Amino acid sequence: MSPKHCIPTDLDLLCDAREKSEQLIDSIYDIKLHETKPRTDRMKARKEYFRVAQNKKKTKKKIRNAIRKQLGYLHRNIRSINRLLDAYPQLPFDRYERKYFYVIQTLLAQQLTMYLTHTHTIDGRIVSIHQPHVRPIVRGKQWLLSLWSVSLSNCRNIGFCGVWRQDTGVHH
Repeated sequence: MSPKHCIPTDLDLLCDAREKSEQLIDSIYDIKLHETKPRTDRMKARKEYFRVAQNKKKTKKKIRNAIRKQLGYLHRNIRSINRLLDAYPQLPFDRYERKYFYVIQTLLAQQLTMYLTHTHTIDGRIVSIHQPHVRPIVRGKQWLLSLWSVSLSNCRNIGFCGVWRQDTGVHH
């Protein structure tokens, strides 16, 4: 979705998670085990995402409305995945699909909490569904942009620089 070095927004994360959940539905749907394929409204959801994402000037109201719609689509996809999984004796996912499924569920819970409480921060916030261990690091003044990487603390000693501690926790 986003360019490589762009700070992800909540709307971008939800769109990525929705698209990944649609791929998971495609991978576990079996015509022999399930009557009908669950509805995902891919084209409608994508069109609604781009309607807001491509605007130069996005209002808070439009962003919030788009986030609500993406949350709805993602929530329906998660329910559909759970219904499809009921037909299997064990999880049909490989380890990567299983990781994505758990990350998407966590992301949905976090985004829903932030949406309902009208906040933009939460502990252990996921900023990438592909790298859920990465956390934002605020550098400089609080209103400046954050870096999105693993935190490293270093120490310079007589011209040499070494890594003393690697921390992947939440940084304030």
